[in-house]
Amino acid sequence: MMRRFPGVFLNFDSKSIPIPQERYAPSIEIRVRWNDREVLADFLVDTGAESSVLYPTHAEQLFGMALEELDFRTPAVERVTSIDGLVSLAVRVPVTMTLFDEFDVPLSFDTTMLVVRPNPLNLDDPDADRGNWDTPSLLGRDLLLSFDLHVSGSRSEVYLALPD
Repeated sequence: MMRRFPGVFLNFDSKSIPIPQERYAPSIEIRVRWNDREVLADFLVDTGAESSVLYPTHAEQLFGMALEELDFRTPAVERVTSIDGLVSLAVRVPVTMTLFDEFDVPLSFDTTMLVVRPNPLNLDDPDADRGNWDTPSLLGRDLLLSFDLHVSGSRSEVYLALPD
């Protein structure tokens, strides 16, 4: 018997206009906790990403004002390239990532996650480009390799599985 952690196919591009079925991507909802703050977010399943990545919209929800205090000039800074070729700086932050199985039973991982530096730093200027703010957060191989990944477009199924 397998323990299943269900996901869905999501439209990460535009919530308001219809797009072709092939633009929908497999995703898993994950609760990310840092200190006493948490965010529940849909993560794009990305088998090409070595690490899970939190992009600015979710990072702002999780860190609040503390996002401005993350040091993106440290020697430990990493570079992350998005699917559209945009290169962003990122730092590793210790977090707890929690997935919920089909019976809503949690499974938590204490790990680190790459947090991407917002570019632009904020969205105060309505004329400014949104930069990397709309890039979906990624569930990478650091967590995916703990599971069996099942994606079936013909049955509209996405789930992670663990043997009991």
